This record gives sequence, structure tokens and C-alpha cells, in this order.
Amino acid sequence: MRSIKFIILFCTFSFCQIQYGGSPRYLLQNEEIKYYNVDHSKIIENKLHPMVLQYANEYIVDIDILNEAEAIQISDEIVYYIGIQSLGAKALGLVFNQFHLTENSEMFIYSSDKSMHIGSFNEKNNNQSGSLETAVVKGENVIIELSLPIEEVGDLRLKIKSIMHDFIDLMKFHETSDPDRVDCNDNVACSSANEWSDQVDAVVIVSGNGGICSGSIVNNTSYDLTPYILYAAHCNSGGSSVVYFNYQANTCISNNPGNYTTMSGTQNLTIGNFNNNDYALIRLNNDIPSSYGAYYVGWNRSSSNPGNNVVGIHHPDGDIKKISYDAYGMSSSGNWWDFAYSSGRVIPGSSGSPFFDSNKHIRGMASYIYTNYCSPAPDCYCSQSYYHGYAKFSSAWSNIDNYL
Repeated sequence: MRSIKFIILFCTFSFCQIQYGGSPRYLLQNEEIKYYNVDHSKIIENKLHPMVLQYANEYIVDIDILNEAEAIQISDEIVYYIGIQSLGAKALGLVFNQFHLTENSEMFIYSSDKSMHIGSFNEKNNNQSGSLETAVVKGENVIIELSLPIEEVGDLRLKIKSIMHDFIDLMKFHETSDPDRVDCNDNVACSSANEWSDQVDAVVIVSGNGGICSGSIVNNTSYDLTPYILYAAHCNSGGSSVVYFNYQANTCISNNPGNYTTMSGTQNLTIGNFNNNDYALIRLNNDIPSSYGAYYVGWNRSSSNPGNNVVGIHHPDGDIKKISYDAYGMSSSGNWWDFAYSSGRVIPGSSGSPFFDSNKHIRGMASYIYTNYCSPAPDCYCSQSYYHGYAKFSSAWSNIDNYL
């Protein structure tokens, strides 16, 4: 354990992306905190499918919080601090391979400039896998603050296996709007999405292994709000994921997101195969808070042709939420539906997103595109006209019916 310092408690305020609410205490100044410097030679080669948008490099760190953090004792409580630096990162996410918080512990992760934080994390985030990946926090320097009663320290297990080094500024913490950006997908705040507002609220970003896809929150026949997420097998990282809700603009012409919310921790329920049946059903470890405004969307397991009166809602290129419409050429191709949009394109980052039929039910999940991968996105995709392949919900049904 690092040196223990006795100080007087005080509080500050910051903008917060909450998990279970509250704010860090900021008991130490940045210069008082020990920083772990990430070694970029220790990269993990995650082999992501090209339809998965890679936003981050993953680096091995192996940090034991109890042994390496600074500790402050306040009466019968102890507060741990440790900083992590990965030079050049737009934002950092943390991957815990040992994660077990105690009954009265609270953990926050915040940017070194204190402009944002996520948390608190507490024992409600514990799960059977004993692991957890967090949402990204702004900047190349982030700080962990963990507080708990001294008597609970022996029950705490908290080790960081790796970090996600965001190199594209996924959440637009630093980016300003690019006036030259070409985007053929409408923002979901545009009038084209007015009739699909519930379905918009069902679409989310799913992140894992440094890549992101799109997915949807799906209902079941019990209507019990079980937090199921449906997306694509080729998107699945094999472990726990982070889900981003409401990452979208507030106006039709804006490219900047409003407030969004996140949840960390999922379990895989049933996963198909990209070459045969490209579906994945996962479940969040905790219920989605009602304040998130999530919609649990309906589905149709019919194998009949849905026709061209369909729309897709997705996060192309990991961008704010978009809608695609004016479809044409709907046809069946084995376990996939093939068709194109006159307005909008499916591109990397859109994978796993739903398309909805005229009754606003899911009929498929974005799987592949009939064109070469190109750059810069989305400009180069919008300059083309091409078909997309969506994995059929009906083909996945026999594997997911026990859950839905």
C-alpha cells in the first residue's frame, strides 16, 4: 500500500456522466497523484471485423489498485487515487479483469481537468464474470478515485488489465463540426424520423475490444423490461461490453451530441456466426434506469418479405444517431435481407443496427455492405449507391426464442 495522508475533506463540482450518481471528492491535486504511464509497445491485437468501427487501441497495463494507488485515511474510511496517462489519447476507457466492489464503496473516474466524470460505480456493478469495461473519459490523463470503509478493504478486488486508447475522439470531446463532412444519413432529430421516435430511443452504441457497433433494446413477450440488446455476431467481442444511450444531436443540422448516458457490464446469451446467421443477443447486468428514456422495441419473426417501406436507425462511423429511408430492391438471400436506401447508407459502425418494417418491428440486423471499405467516412460511402445485407430476425428466432 502507498503512503497514507491525513487531510480535511472538501468537495468540488463537475459535469457528470453518471452510472449511479454522485461526484468525486477531488481530495488530491493532480501533482499529488501517482500516474501510471501506458507503454504503447504492449498493444493487444484485437482482430475486429471491418464492419466494426475501431475507435481505440487496447494496451496491457496490469494495475493493482490496492497496491499501486495513493491512499488517504479519513476517520474510518480510506480513499484511493491513481492516475493513468496514455499520451495522445482523445479519451481513455478502462478494462478491469478483477472487479469486485464492496457494500459501501464508491468509485469514480474523471478527467484530469475535472471537466467530466463517470460514476459512481459500486457493488451493483459487480457481476459473475468479475470483470468490467468502462465508458471513455475525456483526455490522455484520467484519475480513479475509490472510497470505502477501512473494514471492507480486505473484501475489495480491483485490477485493471488494459486500457482503451481512443484515437478518433469517439464521443466528440474535442472535435468541432466539420463543414466539409458529407453525410447522407439524416440526424434522428430531423423530420424524417418524426414517426419513429420510439424506435430511435431503442437504438444504442455497443462497444468492446476497441470497436463499436450499433444495436437495439428489444422487448420480450413478458413485457418485464429485461435489458436485452440485439445486434450482430461479428460485432461481439466475446466479453463484457459498454452501452451508450441517446448519443444523438438535438437539431437536424447539428453534428454535435447532446447529453448521453452509459451502462457498463453485459453478458452474452446467444451468439450466431457472421458466415451463417449473423445475430447476437446480450443482456445488460443491470436494469436500464427509467431516466434514460429507453424504448423496448418490438419485433416480427415472420419470414415473409417486408417490402420496401422500411427504415434503418444506426450510428454510422460511430457518429451521432441517424436514420436511413426510401428503401428499394428488397429481396431474400438465405439468412439475410438485401436492399438499398435512396437516403442513407450502412457503413462500419452501423453493424448490428435494426431495420424496421412498416409496423415498426425489427426484421433484421445490419451485417454487410456490397461495396469496398473506403475513406474518409462517411463521405466516400455517400458518394456511392450500393446494397446492404441485414441478418434476418426470423433466421435468428430459433436461437433467441427462449429469451424473448
